[in-house]
Formats: sequence, C-alpha cells, structure tokens
Amino acid sequence: MAVVVIAVLAVVGVQVLRRAASHQAERSSSQESHPAESAAATPVAVAAGAASPPGAGATLSTSLAPAVPAPSAAPSAIAAPTAASAAGGVARASIGSGAMASDASNAAHRAPSNASLIEFSRCLAKKQVSMYGAYWCPHCAEQKEKFGPAFKYVPYVECAVLGQPTNVQSDACRDMQIHRYPTWIFPDGDRVEAIQTLEQLGQRTGCKLP
Repeated sequence: MAVVVIAVLAVVGVQVLRRAASHQAERSSSQESHPAESAAATPVAVAAGAASPPGAGATLSTSLAPAVPAPSAAPSAIAAPTAASAAGGVARASIGSGAMASDASNAAHRAPSNASLIEFSRCLAKKQVSMYGAYWCPHCAEQKEKFGPAFKYVPYVECAVLGQPTNVQSDACRDMQIHRYPTWIFPDGDRVEAIQTLEQLGQRTGCKLP
C-alpha cells in the first residue's frame, strides 16, 4: 500500500514539474518577443525620419537662425539713393559756397575804403570832434580799429602818462574832467563816454558816412 502511494505521488510530482517548466518556457518566449518588436519599430522610426521631407528641417533652421537675404536688385536700389544723396550734397555745397562768396562780396562792398575813412576822419576834425582815451584802454583800441589807419586824422587826446599808474592823467584830461575811456566830446559840449559806431558819429556831426 505504501508503495502505491509513493508511486502516485511521484507521478503527480513529475506532472507538476512538467507544467511548471512549460509555464516558464512560455513566459521566457513572451519576454523575448517584445524587444524584437521594439527593435523592429526602431528602424521603421529611423527610416521614417530619413524619409521626412526637407521642408520640416528648413522650417526649424529658419526659426532658430536669422535669414540671410539672397542677392537681388536691392543693392542697386540702395546705390541709387546714395548717388542722389551725393549729388544733393554737392549741390548744397555749391549753394553754400555761392552764398559765402556772395556774403564776402557784399561785406567787401559795404566795407569803407581807406580813402573814404580818411575823408570821414578829416570831417570830424573839421567839426572839432575829439576823442579822449588811454593807450592801455582795450575799449579805446576797439574804437580805433573802426577807423583803421585813418584814425591818425581824428583829433585824439592821450590821457595816460607813460610810466605812471593808470589813475594818473595828463593835464588836458584833468582839465576836461575825463572819467571814462573813450570819451567823445562834440562842439556843442555834449560828451559820450562809450564806443561809437561810424554811423552814430555821422548822425551827430553830419559828416558823410564812408
């Protein structure tokens, strides 16, 4: 009886072991089939990527980097305004030069000649108009420049005493009570303690303007 039981158990154990081995084999077969499918899908994906149209890659490139414009007729369009601008600049320079030349010509025309200044200065002397000043006085120097070389014909009284302080005056200026330089004294006794233009002197004396 014991022998029969042992035989039955042995048969059952063998069947159990066979089933377990069969299940293990099926499970291993299933696991090996999935990597194969994944590996098969990878070449398909790569192939699909290789077969993708060039337009997609170009779109990405354009969005990441600035586009470089292709050569076209634009440079000539730019060159034309440049040439026009240069021509305009030359024209403006020509106009500016002409205006400067015109101004210089007008200034030369308005500038009194030495002969007319001499005549004007002699007229002031005839009218007994005198100027009092000092050699160190900058305003007196400015006044003399308005006459140029013809100032030597204008009656002039030097108030400064050479080698003396600036507050020391000559007898003639102390007698006339000269306090500022330059001082113009007119025949009627009026005096002007300031620089005078030729026009102002002409209006006060009636001398013809140069």
